Amino acid sequence: MMMNSYRAYLNDSEEVRDVAETIWVEEKLAISDYHRLRKEVTSIKDYTNVLKQQLETFNVDANDIPIQLQRNEFGQRVLLAVGGEKGLVGDTHHRLLEKFGRMKTDYGRIYVIGRKMAKMMSESGIKVDFLEETSGNMSNVLGVAQDLLQRFISDKELGLDGPVDVLYPSFVSVLEYVPTLKRLLPPLKSKDVNQQSTSEVVNAGILYEPSKRKVFLWVLQRYMELALYEILIEAQLSILTARMISMENAASQAEEIAAKLRARYSKERKRVISQRQIEIFVAHSVIGG
Repeated sequence: MMMNSYRAYLNDSEEVRDVAETIWVEEKLAISDYHRLRKEVTSIKDYTNVLKQQLETFNVDANDIPIQLQRNEFGQRVLLAVGGEKGLVGDTHHRLLEKFGRMKTDYGRIYVIGRKMAKMMSESGIKVDFLEETSGNMSNVLGVAQDLLQRFISDKELGLDGPVDVLYPSFVSVLEYVPTLKRLLPPLKSKDVNQQSTSEVVNAGILYEPSKRKVFLWVLQRYMELALYEILIEAQLSILTARMISMENAASQAEEIAAKLRARYSKERKRVISQRQIEIFVAHSVIGG
């Protein structure tokens, strides 16, 4: 009986160790990616802000924005929901779904990045278009952003001419992220165009090659790509943060389970030893009697 109990203890302990090793690997990978993405998000935010400030110096009219990028405020809208590929990210996806449920906007089409996010939205009765091509391809985030912008332009040609919004977990700190809805298209608000800035007056003598409009369009295109790139990177960072916390909690639970196994085996071992000692004492008593 003691041997069977010991074998069961070894088997259970081995399973717990395997789980703990998997948790340790996942946690280390998440931490490594977190530090890399944290630096990247900071750099991209700075670059995007510089591009936006540069756009404001062009003193353009709303009509200077390409027609394919303009949007009718009352047209059919498009939503891009950005989530994770798998679970173990705490309540990230549930909070995004709650945010979506509180929104009063009707969307003509809903795209989803992240297999787990798409599954949860579908199970909630929401019709979505899962972007299968992005699954496992988020290493090339800038390429994904460029492809998505072209997709949104194509949607407008199909009649989805309303604004394009992005729902994603916005990174705040290693312990906090916020479900956020952000307008992607049109790229500039009305107050950002048709206003002459101080920089425009100061730089009135600047010559643009090949032309001011072409330079403006290049900066605008780059700004949109990086704005979406920033959102996608920030969403990944928030998901990694949630995974790190989940892995830390899972590691604690694995240690608790291992401790309970050791305590249970120790208790069983003491019980068996005590029982044998009693049996030996009784046997000696009988023989001696």
